[in-house]
Amino acid sequence: MYEAAAVLHRLPHILPPKTGTFIQYVADNADINVHTLDGHNTLHIMGIIKIITTKSSVIAEEPILRTNILPSAQHFAEKAHVPIQVYQTDSVVGYSK
Repeated sequence: MYEAAAVLHRLPHILPPKTGTFIQYVADNADINVHTLDGHNTLHIMGIIKIITTKSSVIAEEPILRTNILPSAQHFAEKAHVPIQVYQTDSVVGYSK
């Protein structure tokens, strides 16, 4: 239920970089050969966290409240959806020089 409460909660305000705020994203993946577990194919999992420093750069209006109501899958997906943003460049990448 924590995930539902977090998704339905309003995002905190994060101060802009010109105030000294530093934001870093850290990601990792796991390739699990589930064939050894259940006889099927490989499962690929991606996880990412957002690190913000300093702590005072995050202004939360209110704490996340507990909920006992599970939203519908459609409502959950609408709130939790993150659009894919494609990065395109015509310049030559460093490792192909």
